[in-house]
Amino acid sequence: SAKRNSLFGIRTKWTLLDDYCWAKTNNLGANLLIISGIIIALFFIVSSFSKILIVMIVLTLVVFILVLYSYFVYKTSGISKKNKPQR
Repeated sequence: SAKRNSLFGIRTKWTLLDDYCWAKTNNLGANLLIISGIIIALFFIVSSFSKILIVMIVLTLVVFILVLYSYFVYKTSGISKKNKPQR
């Protein structure tokens, strides 16, 4: 897995703040992209439905899940308290 960076991987506000959140979110992202690729391939084989619509729906769902997951990991792992600026 790539280290936290601003070019590759799932880059949300929360993943860029912490290595743990980065790793968890990008591991899930890798698995979801493999699964979504299989789903899209199956739709291409068995369905006459609009191919571009299927791709857009599946990938939009993956992005939505990953953004929510990165926020969830950030909030539940105590990272957000550690990175909060002191006043």
